[in-house]
Amino acid sequence: MSITGRTVVIGAAATALDLYPSARAEAETRTLNWIAPRGFVETLDDWFHWSARDQGYYGNLDVIYQSGPRDGTAAVTLIDQGKADASSPSPGVFALGVDRGMDILYVFSKHPVDIFSFAFRKGQAVTTPEQMKGKTVVLGSIGWKPIVDSELAQFGVDPTSVTCVEAGNSWGQVVAQGRGDCALTWEGQRATWHSEGLDFDYFKLFEKSRFPANGEDISRAEFNDKDKRQAYADYLRGYAMGLEFGLHNPRASAVIVDKQFPQLAKAVNPAASTEHIIQLTNVTRGPLTASKGWGWQDPAQFQLFFDTYLKTGQISNHIDANKVVSNELIAYANDFDHAKVKADAEAYKLPPEYEAVDVAEIRARNPARY
Repeated sequence: MSITGRTVVIGAAATALDLYPSARAEAETRTLNWIAPRGFVETLDDWFHWSARDQGYYGNLDVIYQSGPRDGTAAVTLIDQGKADASSPSPGVFALGVDRGMDILYVFSKHPVDIFSFAFRKGQAVTTPEQMKGKTVVLGSIGWKPIVDSELAQFGVDPTSVTCVEAGNSWGQVVAQGRGDCALTWEGQRATWHSEGLDFDYFKLFEKSRFPANGEDISRAEFNDKDKRQAYADYLRGYAMGLEFGLHNPRASAVIVDKQFPQLAKAVNPAASTEHIIQLTNVTRGPLTASKGWGWQDPAQFQLFFDTYLKTGQISNHIDANKVVSNELIAYANDFDHAKVKADAEAYKLPPEYEAVDVAEIRARNPARY
């Protein structure tokens, strides 16, 4: 385990839950190793991490970002083995880990609502899940098929009624060229395709779905260690502050990611980067985020997902959401000066190319569900 040094409460005092040790006069730097669930870190998807680090919201906690293997379950496996501290896997990958006996917990929802859509050529999009029957869904990897299966199953549509085909990294272009009926996509990726001139109509699953999406997971053993749990609590507080920062100024978060990954900045223009982050900030908020805070998880949503995954044969055992989803760190994670974070975001100096980006127009094209 890599969390080292003495632990302190950063910012406000510990919550009434009395889960955390008292603040100490001297702080030593601690390290937390976060491993990417996708096998790489060069992406706009983690804008809140880089925003938090840029603004010093992690305090004396040094969060190290690691690419890790590209294997779908590698991140949860490494966490279970004590070789990494945290990751943000999809509910499907998390469920696979639990089903295989990994003692892991979801402790913070990165996306409390679904993020997926089906992209159709103009004028051909379906409007109901039932209309997906008989369609051919083009995927970047056939490993995404369980996503399609579970999404359809939650609406009562038999997954075997659609055909999934793999087309590699250009799967969106394949559909645009007339092959297949639609492509699986997600928030953020829609912005990338728009910037590349791929003009699709979308059946937005996230507008109808009751599923959650990715969240932060850690090992139960680490969660049960009081001192180590404090480090995770401080990490999640910085995480929540990064989400708040990006919500108030998505252009600033995009600039921060550009600085972190100059090659990525060369490949994506400022408007596309801003839209990518806006689309994702829309799904970092769920129906209860305003009242319960960033990262709050609805066990009922996860139970629906786990039950659907079991029904479609992705897992073999029943998973009790109340035993693997914990909101114990959420109050602490949201106990920060929200007004200061907003002021930080609004005061961030933007370069001219980002000043020129029309945020209002992008938000109008991407209305938030909550």
